[in-house]
Amino acid sequence: METSPLKNFAYNNNKKNITKNRNSFRSKDASFIFCSPESKLIREVVQTIWKRLNRASPSKLRGLVGVDSRIEKINRLLSIVPLDVRKIGIWGMGGIGKTTIAGAFYDSFSSQYEGHHFLPNLRKESENGRLNDLRDELLSKLLEEENLRVDTLHIPTFIRDRLRQKKVLLVLDDVNDAQQFQHLIKALGAGSVVVVTSRDRQVLKNVVDEIYEVEELNFHEAPQLFSLKAFKGNHPPKAYMELSIKAINYAKGNPLALQVLGSFLFDKGRHFWESILNEIESFPELNIYDLLGIGFDALRDHNTKSIFLDIACFFRGHQVDFVKRILDGCGFKTDSGFSVLIDRCLIKFSDDKVEMHDLLQEMAHEVVRKESAYQLRKQSRLWNPKDVYRVLTNNLVRFIPESFLFAMQCNMVVLVSLKSYLSFASPLLVFREL
Repeated sequence: METSPLKNFAYNNNKKNITKNRNSFRSKDASFIFCSPESKLIREVVQTIWKRLNRASPSKLRGLVGVDSRIEKINRLLSIVPLDVRKIGIWGMGGIGKTTIAGAFYDSFSSQYEGHHFLPNLRKESENGRLNDLRDELLSKLLEEENLRVDTLHIPTFIRDRLRQKKVLLVLDDVNDAQQFQHLIKALGAGSVVVVTSRDRQVLKNVVDEIYEVEELNFHEAPQLFSLKAFKGNHPPKAYMELSIKAINYAKGNPLALQVLGSFLFDKGRHFWESILNEIESFPELNIYDLLGIGFDALRDHNTKSIFLDIACFFRGHQVDFVKRILDGCGFKTDSGFSVLIDRCLIKFSDDKVEMHDLLQEMAHEVVRKESAYQLRKQSRLWNPKDVYRVLTNNLVRFIPESFLFAMQCNMVVLVSLKSYLSFASPLLVFREL
């Protein structure tokens, strides 16, 4: 059917008017809207919607094998808990994915709550005496009040009353003493959800309503995760199928072991695969530390191994730029070392901080301890303040074979130079605030 000239004229004329009005709005009306009294409210609404859409975006969950099914199980547990403050524990061995699952749950559902916060690495933070600081940080986030400080042991009544008015989502990660947060949990409003992760089931029994035990990756999930790291795809190639099954069986469905082993074998030939898997088979009682140790031992150069050990002993959780400046100043090739360690899944950058898994840190500490099981003066690194004090007060620094860093409390790093110690009556101590 032909279109009449009159209709074409009307269409083209309207189109010109629309374009003209649109340009006019952009040049004039827009400036009026964003300078008007309502503009602040409009911006706040837009920012709130954008944040919620961004948090709920499924893109954050891409590459997390098996997480969706585990989140569904947590939701089923939540559905049978009374609708007051619902408390769910996530329990399992190290490396099984407790923090990953809790983080995915948080990213998926935090937009549905009036307040939310994720507190990571509480066991480590507790050891460093930072629980009060974390409590203040948590209250600031939940109440949307910057730099809120509570100088008392217990939360003041007026703050508790404000918390009871809000439905919040709170994640407490790697908890070894949940009693420390009991008084805070009790102050949350109806409909709130608290997720607690721990390796200790007894800790969870004391504070949560239900416990979700994280199971190993199944026979569909484990090959997929391993293949993503070893082959950058979802399935092993036929030529490597048998070797892959052997490697996957050694990892026993542990996500961390699968990632480290897969990253280590990436882009290697069959002969290398066979050699490594035969070495693994020779362990009398294979455990996850053995698998993680193979990834560390395979680091070929001293530079990368030293960077890994220094991060594990001193710099985990610190800003990337700060760590790089320190290590560069010690003569390391930090950029190349970071690149290798990230490719091997031994470290990661998160929120511009250098992070690693607890098990990898524990493995690194064990590597250093084995340098000298009974003589601290022969260990290349000391990170426990008591050990540092013992070495310095007993004048043992002169026996240490190389310069080393001490991680001290009070947010300080102390660099002890052996060369300076031998030249002067006392060692050179360089203090740097973190």
